[in-house]
Amino acid sequence: MANSHRYNQLLKRVNKIEASYIPTIRQSGNYTNKEQDDIRAYVLLTHAEIESYFEEVAEEKVKKAFRNWQATRQKSNVLLALMAFNGNDYRENEIEIRINKALTSYIHSLRNNHGIKEANILNILLPAGFEYTDIDSTWLGTINSFGSNRGLLAHSAARVQQPLDPVILRNMVTQVVSEIANIDEKLKQMK
Repeated sequence: MANSHRYNQLLKRVNKIEASYIPTIRQSGNYTNKEQDDIRAYVLLTHAEIESYFEEVAEEKVKKAFRNWQATRQKSNVLLALMAFNGNDYRENEIEIRINKALTSYIHSLRNNHGIKEANILNILLPAGFEYTDIDSTWLGTINSFGSNRGLLAHSAARVQQPLDPVILRNMVTQVVSEIANIDEKLKQMK
């Protein structure tokens, strides 16, 4: 089964960022200050693209489930998960109001998401109906590490940062994006 259009956009963008910012690999591992800045840009831009991917596909998934429910009252595991992860006032009698409040709250949390560490990913995927057991725990560790690296780069001056190894970072991004393909497939199948 093919991945979603949005995943293909992510992959294309990550490849373009890599081509633009990863310098020619040197055995010595010595890179100029400009090349180190380019490597930092690679991490920051790739992180932003991955974060945007998750927020957009999750939002679209829950909105589509809500539209289907409004039109047909079709039951949905996505909406059940959304309701389970939302702190609704269950004294509200009208289910459509409760679901709409849950949807609005979830979309608000997506808009206020700032990262792709494990907690961020779980806060995006689980309320959208994803099962924790469907997420590779090794991948969660890798994306957590990638998110931490990005945080260090974004929030500290270059003069205090360690030199970056583009081979390690490119391999990390490849691992992250590869597993996103599996998540993307599962998202497509969810109803």
